[in-house]
Amino acid sequence: MSHQVIGQIAGGIATLGFIPYLIAIFRNKTKPSKASWTIWAIIGVALALSYKTSGANATMWAPISYAICPIVVLAAAYYKDRSKMTSWPKADKICLVVGLLLFVPWLLFKIAERSNMSPEWSWILPRVTLYGGIMVDALGSIPTVWKSWKNPEGEDSLAWTFYTVGNCLNLLAVETWSWDVASYAVYMTMPAVLILPSLYIYRIKRAKRP
Repeated sequence: MSHQVIGQIAGGIATLGFIPYLIAIFRNKTKPSKASWTIWAIIGVALALSYKTSGANATMWAPISYAICPIVVLAAAYYKDRSKMTSWPKADKICLVVGLLLFVPWLLFKIAERSNMSPEWSWILPRVTLYGGIMVDALGSIPTVWKSWKNPEGEDSLAWTFYTVGNCLNLLAVETWSWDVASYAVYMTMPAVLILPSLYIYRIKRAKRP
């Protein structure tokens, strides 16, 4: 099986993880944070664009999913709750500003590339967006990882199973194990692998209760 096919399967499985969450939104079983999903949508797009520019190919399908699906979740959140956001937590405001600023290095690189005026150091610009996006996303994942172990009943085990399987499978789609190509693929597995065990431990303990 080719790297490209494996990458496509991984992206499809990762996308399936968003379906239970969307169903929960429309059944009014969960109320997503508009602030958080706005940030994740912006960071997801920034990471996908910079990851492609940095040389990724077969492993692009999962990042594409994580760029598009948060936008769909955000749209669903606004559809179900059309009230305006009265206030953003300070941390969310900082993440939003940083997320928007991450587009600047990538845009500068693309402008220089198209004008055939790329300086020798221009290769670093999309990497700033890529690694900066990974850092911001990682910081944003910490509360979710902590919450999954402290209050696992608030997370969907089926969704996280899809995320984990898709992200781990995506590692097999890595064609060249360079920092630029492997970094995001490896990072994507970490939050899922850290979160999923807590959810199944909780389910096992609950099943054993009389």
